[in-house]
Amino acid sequence: MTFAFPLANGVTSIGPYPVFNGGDLFGIMGAYGFFDSSVIKYFIQQDANAPTANFDYRPWQTRVQAISALYDSTDPNIDSFKAKGGKLMIVQGTTDMLVTHATTTEQVNRLAARYGTELKGFVRYYVVPGHAHGDGDFIPRWDALTALEAWVENGSAPATPVATDAATATAGRTRPMCEYPTWPKYNGSGDVNSAASFTCSTN
Repeated sequence: MTFAFPLANGVTSIGPYPVFNGGDLFGIMGAYGFFDSSVIKYFIQQDANAPTANFDYRPWQTRVQAISALYDSTDPNIDSFKAKGGKLMIVQGTTDMLVTHATTTEQVNRLAARYGTELKGFVRYYVVPGHAHGDGDFIPRWDALTALEAWVENGSAPATPVATDAATATAGRTRPMCEYPTWPKYNGSGDVNSAASFTCSTN
């Protein structure tokens, strides 16, 4: 979806949405609908009684751009964070219909363009197949806090963590958390429910 005008930091589009990759369309049209209407009412129009049906954002360009400058996390300048020794681990699902993996990947690419080879020293980006917006067909559970502590306090960067699935239908299976642009590829043999049977691959 291409916007009628640019948002903060030159962002001109969003998506594509992963509905054809298994993303749940209901998430956008149903469960997250309250979020959309609230933004239109309270953020943009600043009127609790304002109608939201058939809302056209284009006449509200000034207001939308002002909100974007405050709200959107699209600025690739995180120099202060880096200078203070900050470490960032980003986990993004491929079936998230609210925050698409394409959008998050674009932001990571902006960071890469700014920091080049230095980025790997303080940012890790994991794209998880089947993970949605906190739910999905694969819900990764792993001790990210301990991994972050080890990285910040001891300088031990994460090295292909293993996530355990918390989805009800498939709970207990494991997969490697592959650093983008790699993804967990089945080796061709072994237990399909075990991370040991997968290798992070680019093809």
